[in-house]
Amino acid sequence: MLADMRTMRMPPLILCLSLLAGTAIAGESKPLVLENSLCRYAISPDARNVAFVDRATGKDYLGATGGSSPCALIRVRGQEQAATAATLAQGHLTLQFGTNGLKAVLKTEVRPSFITLTVESVSGGEIDLLTFLNLPLTLKGVPDERFGACAL
Repeated sequence: MLADMRTMRMPPLILCLSLLAGTAIAGESKPLVLENSLCRYAISPDARNVAFVDRATGKDYLGATGGSSPCALIRVRGQEQAATAATLAQGHLTLQFGTNGLKAVLKTEVRPSFITLTVESVSGGEIDLLTFLNLPLTLKGVPDERFGACAL
């Protein structure tokens, strides 16, 4: 009888552990990635820079404070607001700025040697300025660096 009682108690314990594991896994958020054969740019779902990696060497050129920097900024009536949410779906990077309804949609095109971001729309209000690729890198832009990146 005691063995039967132990068996009866095990399924709820196993179920409880699997629910906890599922909750922990669901809590982890995957970065949004723009990647080609040369570089990998990753952004968190809360619109923070995660990585900017030279794929040939694996070196991450995101600056020391880069992980705490927003990937985009918007200025409205002289006040800057950081992007607070980001999604990447069907070739479009959507950035949200706070809870005021401001949103920017960028078309993404990944090519073998470059990545193009084109502003498709800005909605939710009138803006003064949109800064995307707000990316503090450790690159110095000198000829002897083995890796280079630029935004045009």
